Amino acid sequence: LTLSVVLLISSSPKLHACGGCYRLPYQSLLEKVESGDRVVIATPSGIGGSSWTIDQVIRGDHSMRGESIKINAATSGSPDKPVGRYILIWNRIWDDWTVAARSNPELALFLRRASSFSPRLKQPMHVQQQSQRLRLMVPYLEHADANIADSTHYSLARAPYAVLKEIAPDLDRDKLLNWIEIQSAAINTRVALYVTLLGLCGDDRDAQQIKNWIRGKFTGTESSYLTALLTAHIEMEGEPAVRFIETSYIRNPDRQLGEIIAAVDALRTHGQAETSVSRERVKASFHLLLRKRPPLAELVIDDFARWKDWSIATLLIQMYQSGQQPWNNALIKKYLAACPLPAAKHFLDHESGVVN
Repeated sequence: LTLSVVLLISSSPKLHACGGCYRLPYQSLLEKVESGDRVVIATPSGIGGSSWTIDQVIRGDHSMRGESIKINAATSGSPDKPVGRYILIWNRIWDDWTVAARSNPELALFLRRASSFSPRLKQPMHVQQQSQRLRLMVPYLEHADANIADSTHYSLARAPYAVLKEIAPDLDRDKLLNWIEIQSAAINTRVALYVTLLGLCGDDRDAQQIKNWIRGKFTGTESSYLTALLTAHIEMEGEPAVRFIETSYIRNPDRQLGEIIAAVDALRTHGQAETSVSRERVKASFHLLLRKRPPLAELVIDDFARWKDWSIATLLIQMYQSGQQPWNNALIKKYLAACPLPAAKHFLDHESGVVN
């Protein structure tokens, strides 16, 4: 159980992003472009793909246009006989260019427009900036070009839930339903995102369908899919959905670990965004989990610390001292180290052998 908890937590979605959205297990092309200092579109001008001429600059100094560059064809990913235009990204680690993908006019335009929103400095974009960027990208969902489709999915899947709510009016309910129906049979990784988005733009019929999917073992109800369904359920039903999750998942001893993690992720998404239910209501559900399932305390300890809620300090000290769940100890000490309460400091001093 302990190993399973660790593995599932390490693979769970990032907390700042949409909890129900499946993350690509690899970098999308847009992600590579956004992380590159210099990104160009170039045409091979020599044999073997080692010499290139820069045609366009997506990111970097636009004066590079027209320049000739040399790359190490053996390590750059360059095709043996490259023909046409390619997207090249400067790799700082190798101190060389990497051939990222074959280019075409639509892909080049997409990357230029999408990456123009990416801050050059390491500063987060405001909600309005992020929603403006996603509105630009929504029409590219399920695009025929895999690089465009994956990059669009990546951008929406990593967006905070509050930003996804902002673009709800731009979503096409009928398209989402069609994509879910077509792809769910193959357990396509995009279905989780589409279910989450349906929860934001759907109507009463969709709310009932989501409940039917949850109760009827919707295809692909592994963690990310179930999280998406429960996230959408909370969005559309509010408080009754939270009570359903408490009764059917947190209190239900027959639920598997992955199902509990999915339920916690869905609650966390709403607690972080404070949308259809308040953060206080989500914290009440997490308090319930601590009481009913103390071995799974590590699922929610970081949430209380992030929200600067120190109400579980005494409970965690008791849990630590009992020695019954030693796998929780590191997170408990981390929480108590941030806690301003005297009891936390006293406990840590005692553990470290400090005598006042």
